[in-house]
Amino acid sequence: MSIFDDIKGLDYKEETTGDNLPRVYYFNGVDAKTVRTNGEFYTKTADAGDGWSASQRFPDEEGYSTAELWFAPLAYREQWFTTDPQTKRTVWLAHYEPGSRKYSEQIGFCRGIDEPVVLVTKGMISRAIYGKGGVMESFHTSIGAFARKSAKMAFPGWALYVPIVPPTDKKGNPVYTSTGHGSTVTIPILNPKYEPSMDTINKLYVGTERLQLGAELAIQFIDWAKERRGGHDAQPLPVHMREEPAGEDPRDTWDKNRPFVNQPQPYADDEIKPF
Repeated sequence: MSIFDDIKGLDYKEETTGDNLPRVYYFNGVDAKTVRTNGEFYTKTADAGDGWSASQRFPDEEGYSTAELWFAPLAYREQWFTTDPQTKRTVWLAHYEPGSRKYSEQIGFCRGIDEPVVLVTKGMISRAIYGKGGVMESFHTSIGAFARKSAKMAFPGWALYVPIVPPTDKKGNPVYTSTGHGSTVTIPILNPKYEPSMDTINKLYVGTERLQLGAELAIQFIDWAKERRGGHDAQPLPVHMREEPAGEDPRDTWDKNRPFVNQPQPYADDEIKPF
């Protein structure tokens, strides 16, 4: 059977549950006189296998890292936040405010980890993955578009892994981007070696078991995608606020011409998000 035969026979089941899933984080590389490293993805889950290796990033905990994350997205949520200058505590907001930063979480499957995980990003990294021209949009308009055209049917967003890597130049050296605040980041990108083709689709396919499980989980985590911290509800901004100001913080704010309504939103109750 092919990937398309599997999708045709997909059976959706409804369940509800909380979120006790392991987290995956992205850490920027270091650009210093004596040390130059690239970014990497990191998790503490003990069952990290294929593609993951033991990490010494935090000497007091067991962790694993990978330079290339294969991630099949299931459910997404985001929230703006600031940091109280006195207490240094996070203050969660109902919507964008000047100087605030974005915190994004996405449940999905990772290559090498058995259970679903939550990919956690914020600020520039969140924008690089989920923003206009970012990893997910690039995948959607290239490999995802090819998959939809080839399948000639709705194509579940979790059917393929999205290969995400830190940036490198032609010589394989890390590419650093200035934040404008005296530091640099290594902005993750869609792995450019994967081009739209059936060979790529077959390589990135999550497999029959995860395809079916994803159909269940995408519904299971509908309520999770709507939850917000700080007692805030997941509501769209009023029309007059849907264009976010730019320039308050160049690390974390969006271009002023990018409408809020075009950013990733929680799925509707009757929607399974396709590519």
